[in-house]
Amino acid sequence: MNKLFTLSAITLFSISMANAASYIPNGFFEQNVDGWAMWNGGDGASFERESGTQFDGVGCMKVVNPISDPENQWKVQIHTSFEVDGDGLPAGEYELSYYIRTQSGTGSVRVSTSGEETYQADQEVTASYSQKTHTFTSKGDVDGFNFDIAHTANTYFIDNVTLKALSVEQQDPDNGEYTKASVGMDINDKQQEVLGIGGGIVYYQNWFVDHPNKEAIFDTIYTGLGLSALRIGNWKQDIDKHDVKDELTIYNEAVKRLGRENFIVEMSSWAAPGSLKENGDKDGPYSLKKGSDGNFVYNEYAEWWKKSLAKYQEEGIHPDYISMQNEPDMEATYAATLFDATEHYVDYTGKQFDRAGYDKALPIFVSKIKELNEVPKILGPEVLGIGYGNTQKYMDALDASLLDGLAFHYYHSGENADDRYSKPNAYINAMKELATKYSNMPQFMTENCAMRAEKSGNDVHTAWIIANSFNYNHVGSYMYWNLLWGTSDKDGCIAVNDPWKKEQWKSDEGYQVCLDYHGLRHFSKFAPKGYFCVGSTTDNSDLVCTSFVSPDGNKATIVVINKGGNHAVKVNAPFTNCTARLTMTATSKDERSKDYGVIDLANEIEMPKMSIATITFENNGSLDDVKQYTADKTFIATFANDNLQIITSEAANTNVEVWDVTGKVWIKKAVSLNAGVNTVEANIPSGVYFVKVTANGKQSVVKCVK
Repeated sequence: MNKLFTLSAITLFSISMANAASYIPNGFFEQNVDGWAMWNGGDGASFERESGTQFDGVGCMKVVNPISDPENQWKVQIHTSFEVDGDGLPAGEYELSYYIRTQSGTGSVRVSTSGEETYQADQEVTASYSQKTHTFTSKGDVDGFNFDIAHTANTYFIDNVTLKALSVEQQDPDNGEYTKASVGMDINDKQQEVLGIGGGIVYYQNWFVDHPNKEAIFDTIYTGLGLSALRIGNWKQDIDKHDVKDELTIYNEAVKRLGRENFIVEMSSWAAPGSLKENGDKDGPYSLKKGSDGNFVYNEYAEWWKKSLAKYQEEGIHPDYISMQNEPDMEATYAATLFDATEHYVDYTGKQFDRAGYDKALPIFVSKIKELNEVPKILGPEVLGIGYGNTQKYMDALDASLLDGLAFHYYHSGENADDRYSKPNAYINAMKELATKYSNMPQFMTENCAMRAEKSGNDVHTAWIIANSFNYNHVGSYMYWNLLWGTSDKDGCIAVNDPWKKEQWKSDEGYQVCLDYHGLRHFSKFAPKGYFCVGSTTDNSDLVCTSFVSPDGNKATIVVINKGGNHAVKVNAPFTNCTARLTMTATSKDERSKDYGVIDLANEIEMPKMSIATITFENNGSLDDVKQYTADKTFIATFANDNLQIITSEAANTNVEVWDVTGKVWIKKAVSLNAGVNTVEANIPSGVYFVKVTANGKQSVVKCVK
């Protein structure tokens, strides 16, 4: 039997019915459940592809729900994102249709949309398939939906999920015209210091270490991103047996490529040893157990942390910062240990127990860590999100003087909570609150990502939320969650395929660079540790700008995110006489981190909608290891990919000669130069070269690195 598509012959202004259907990446489950994710789930919740119980075709999705909570249907939530260009579905009215049944007896389901939240009424489900529909309106921001299924415990089967567009508002066509705009920075408006930009390599460590192309993977993630922050996990639950070979390799590969002084290392614990948890297992949403005296085993937990950290240090891993517990408020079924802000009694999915208090554990933890010869700085409370006053609740209960920095994640903001990634401006109010209340301490955003398979626009949204974090939250450090991730789908910054199953690789290399990588790179590569955030200016609300300056004041960077229409952007330089380079990512051009080399700031930069431009500036009065200028600076030369760029203030007929450190001449030719930036093809190997430009009795010799 063929799959059923519930499409009608409605004429639409801007999308076809086929396009509307294709917004759902995988609604029939014929081969897998790719494109779907569990956003929430209690103990025992799961979903998978099932064959034999489908509505028709050869497959369906099976969801196991162990929870009966009629007031909190979201506690088991299966999500998919619409595949759309831009933020969400085009403005209009839509009908979502699906078929569902239980394994036996009755159950309940509802659909909720994300981005713009809409909710279907609770739908009764029986042991026979029935069709359910949810009609909703999008204002342009509905970007996905959930099956909320925790109302009634049961096993559910879902099939034939389709979307029908009932009406779509006419969209303004992109006529290709560019509106003028301008951006700039004030390098004297110095704000917080950049402590580190990077991310985490916490799970799947052996995938990366054992991968046959591990050198290329580490080159791409470390050298390519130029990261200045690395987050790792304390997995030494068994102090005597755990082998840190994988973590040490990951750490040393970063040191080898970046230099240890150029990046910070932050270590968090995901779970206490099972012997210290109420359930006897490192996995599961449980707190510390109580000892024979009736008190939580805070001392034993702190002692474990001290000994495990000492082992890491002895074996060569030296964290600069540590956090006692990753997401102490996250009721996770995987590795976790729960701490509430203060000790109290809770009831979670019918299981009653007391929960340990972060405020009681922290001073004991800090005291034990300070017994070590090498004492890192302490961060906390590192909660799941910054919405609903959750960070403040923990901070109000603990002694803030014990912390060297405030740590938190961005998985909720208190607004548009279901849209965790594609609406960066939904975080601004919560960001401002943290920046104001805790202005006396450095702030670390230690984890954030899309938590779903790659979606168009991820690169821009990644850069946009990083920009907001520096501009409004005044963070000193931003850490993306999964720099490397073991997966067959594009997820994280680099998706690494199973090194032991080469036949399943998605590419010849066994890994794929994802869109999020480029959004992060626009910051990590060009705003190193030690730079300072400074003020930015723009005359157009479509443009989000974040600016940085080097400690000596001779280098600067501005990152411009265009979230709106097409704009021709005039960039106002921070120095009177400087060299500017441009790196661009543009969705419509399918360009990612394209190096345009040296640019003439007299010209505007064409930035189409959903694009990122990073412009770096160098005061021509300074020297660096990439280029050195002769005194008269008649000509300036630098490499941009396979081109040599020569800058001159006036037109001239010149002779250009390029030789390497051995004296071998690679280029020798006559070149007619125009005033401004000139490009000469230079398809030569990477290395150190000397470039001599001679004209009208004047000569410049420039040392360049390609």
